[in-house]
Amino acid sequence: MTYFRRWIAQAVLCLLPAVLMAQPPSFADLARHAQYREVKIPPNGQYLAATAVVKNTTVLALIQRSDMKVKVLSPRGTDEVVNFWWASDNRPLYTLGIHQGGYAAPLATGELFGATLSNTNNASNVTITH
Repeated sequence: MTYFRRWIAQAVLCLLPAVLMAQPPSFADLARHAQYREVKIPPNGQYLAATAVVKNTTVLALIQRSDMKVKVLSPRGTDEVVNFWWASDNRPLYTLGIHQGGYAAPLATGELFGATLSNTNNASNVTITH
């Protein structure tokens, strides 16, 4: 039993310098707002869709994983992307919302949009339908 306690004490003392040397995160890192709010991947895994904050507006960013090219779908005016889903491997659906009154989150307007992603001739194309 004494041998086991001595071994635990030695292990703790060996790890103690590593804990003392660790730098705490800076205040800027703690105060920074999240760049992405939500990320979803389609069944085939070729793309990523993420809601991102650009100029205080929530947009939908579509990222092709093979070359990391990004297409940003920006809503019109002061609308924001509220939610999104993958309907198929290359078809994200998303809804828009507007800020009303004193609510912190945008209220959905009921509009449903779809985007079709296609890769033809090494060019990424996005077609949006309403």
